[in-house]
Amino acid sequence: MKCPKCGTEVAGGSAFCPNCGGVTKDPTAATVALSLEELHKPEGPPQEDPLLVSVRDALSQYYVVDKELGRGGMAVVYQGKERGLDREVAIKVLPPDLALQGGTADRFRREARLAASLEHTNIIPVYRVGEEKGHIYMAMKFVRGRGLDSIIEQQGALPVPVVARVLAAAAAGLAHAHDHKIVHRDIKGANILIELDGRVLVSDFGIARAMTENSLTASGMIVGTPNFMSPEQCGGSKVGPQSDQYSLAILGFQMLTGQLPFEADSFMGIIQHHYMTPPPDIRAVREGVPDDLLAIIYKALEKAPENRFETTHEMADRLENVRISAEDLGLVIAAAVLVLLGGGGAGGYMLWQKSQLQQQATDSTLAALSAAQAAQAAAPVETVTVNRPTPTDNSNNRQQRPQTQSAPPPQVAPTPAAPVGNGTLQVSVVGCLSADILVDGQRQGAGRWSGQVPAGHHTVRVTAGEGQNPFEQGVDIAPNSSTPVVVRSITCGG
Repeated sequence: MKCPKCGTEVAGGSAFCPNCGGVTKDPTAATVALSLEELHKPEGPPQEDPLLVSVRDALSQYYVVDKELGRGGMAVVYQGKERGLDREVAIKVLPPDLALQGGTADRFRREARLAASLEHTNIIPVYRVGEEKGHIYMAMKFVRGRGLDSIIEQQGALPVPVVARVLAAAAAGLAHAHDHKIVHRDIKGANILIELDGRVLVSDFGIARAMTENSLTASGMIVGTPNFMSPEQCGGSKVGPQSDQYSLAILGFQMLTGQLPFEADSFMGIIQHHYMTPPPDIRAVREGVPDDLLAIIYKALEKAPENRFETTHEMADRLENVRISAEDLGLVIAAAVLVLLGGGGAGGYMLWQKSQLQQQATDSTLAALSAAQAAQAAAPVETVTVNRPTPTDNSNNRQQRPQTQSAPPPQVAPTPAAPVGNGTLQVSVVGCLSADILVDGQRQGAGRWSGQVPAGHHTVRVTAGEGQNPFEQGVDIAPNSSTPVVVRSITCGG
C-alpha cells in the first residue's frame, strides 16, 4: 500500500505514513456490502454504448452504423455504410439531449448547411443532412488517412515540397469557401486531413459562419483555437477570408519547424502574442526553405488583415508556383510521405504535382526506410569495370581462326560508395530551450540548432542537467538533404 500523500510504501494495516505522517487507509479494512446476486452475476460481453444503439436504430433505413470514430464537445462521429450504394461514410450525429438545446442544434444545422453547399476537391464532401427520431446528422466521405496534426506530432518538421503542396491544396479549398462567403474560423492541423491517395481535405466547418449573416455567437465572444486564431479573431471582431489565411500561415510555420510560432502558459498570453509579437524567423531553425514560400507565410501572418492577401485565390496561386529545388525531389519525398501516412500502410505516394500524390512508391522497399536512408539507397553505386583485351578484327581470316576461351579474370568486389557532400541537421527541443544540443560529442547550441554536417552517420545527444535522462539518437544524413530531429522527452527544471 502507498501513502496517498507522498507515495511512500506503507505496511498493510498502518494508520500513518512513516515518511510524512499522513493518515493512511488500509483498503482491506473497508466495509464491503455485496448482494449474492451481484456476487454471482456472470460477466458476459461488455454492454454497447446506448447512444450507438439509438443511432443504429434511428438511421437504419439509410445506413448500417458500425462503430464510433470519435467525439467532440458537440457531436459524435460514427463509421458506417450507406445502404444501396455500399459506400463507406462518416456520420456526424448531434445527440438527442444536445438537440434539445436550441443554440447547439442551430449551430449543428448551420455547419451541415454550409458544408453541404461546398463542392471542391479539397473540401470533405457531405452526402446527406437529415434528422431521424431526434438525431440530427450529416453523412460525409469516410477518409482513409490521417489528420495533419498527428503527422506533425509524429514527424516534426516536414519536407518543404510536402509543406508547399499541403498549403496550396488547403488554400484552394478555402478560396472556394470564401467565394461562397463562408469563413472557416478554425483552420488547424486537426481539421486538415490527408488521404492515403494524397488528397488534402479541409474538414470540420463546426464554427464556420457565412459572411452575409449574423454570427450565432454573442457579440464580442471569442471563438476558435487560440494558437491558430488571427488577431481580429482574438478580439472577437468580425472576420473575413484574411483570418483563415492567417491561421493557414500558422499551420505552415508549424509544418516547417515542428513548432508553433506563438506559445504561452495562458490563453491571454497567446492572444497578446498574436496582437503584438512578430513571428520568429523560420530560417533560424530551418535552412533551405524557398524565399517565395517564406514570403507567402510572412505576408499571411501580418497583424493587420488589409496587409495580407486580397483574396485567398491569390495566396493559393502563389503557393502553387513555389519553386522547389531539385535536391528536395525524388525518392526522399516518397519515403517521407510513407512515414507521414503511417510508414508501410496500404500504399505510399509521392507528394508532388498540383497537391496530388501521383507516383506510387513500393511498400516493400520504402516502408522500412527513413527519408535519409532512402536518399542514400537512391544514390548511384560505384562499380568496378575489368577491361579485357579486344582481339584484332581481321575479316579475311575470321572464319579460319580458332576461337580461344581465356580464363575469366578474378572477380573484384565493388567498393560501396561513401556519401559525399554535406547535409543539414536540424535539432529542436520542445519545451526546453536551455537544453544543450551535442552532435558527435561537440556542443552546438541550446534549444534549437541547425547546421551543415558531413553526409554519413552522426549521434545527436540532448541534456538538460541533473535529474534528466539524456536523449540520444543516431541520425543518417544524406548529401544535400535536410533532416529534422524533434526532441519531446526533455523538460526543463527537473
